[in-house]
Amino acid sequence: MDTTKEAGFWDGLKRRWRKWRGKGDFEGPTLSEDQVVKRFAEDMVEGVLWPLSAPFMRQVVLEANKANLPHTYLPYVFWILVENRQRLPRMHPKELEALKIGLDIVKSQGDMPNYRPALAIPPPELETAVDDVLSNLARWSLVGMGSQMLKGYTEALKKWTGQMARAVGESLPADKAGMYLRMLFETYLQKQPAHFLDGMLLERAIKLIR
Repeated sequence: MDTTKEAGFWDGLKRRWRKWRGKGDFEGPTLSEDQVVKRFAEDMVEGVLWPLSAPFMRQVVLEANKANLPHTYLPYVFWILVENRQRLPRMHPKELEALKIGLDIVKSQGDMPNYRPALAIPPPELETAVDDVLSNLARWSLVGMGSQMLKGYTEALKKWTGQMARAVGESLPADKAGMYLRMLFETYLQKQPAHFLDGMLLERAIKLIR
């Protein structure tokens, strides 16, 4: 193949690629602003929130061990968390919300144990240990789980900032694309959470770490 024919071959291939992918070059398609926001939100749910189910469940066991609460009474802990929240010890409202978010993540992944068949009421002398498990789990949900959410949120923003810069083009300085993505995402999420994957849970998580 001579040089002229070879150049024509590659030009034709590039044109077919652009036609198939929409617009742009070998970097791939340029997503719209709405598409970038949607993909970013999916990353937050699938890559950040849902994977927190297993750490939450491990933390329940860890807190029981630290409080010297026999595992026989873990079903009682879950019974309080799910069905008898008036039994929860006093805690900061943000700790309570973080605890509820953690539980909802566990439920969304089908990881909630079937606690009722093994439900056993602990003796009075173990009620303090139960309170310690619940209080410390709530604190971890806010501080430990919350920090993982914030880290994931920051990393997802960095990942999708470049795509947002391409979507917006020259109408916005490249160094402002991340801020614009965050503003657009939080605005859409507040107004239309149902349009996002697990949107209500995502909205609560963002409020928690904001």
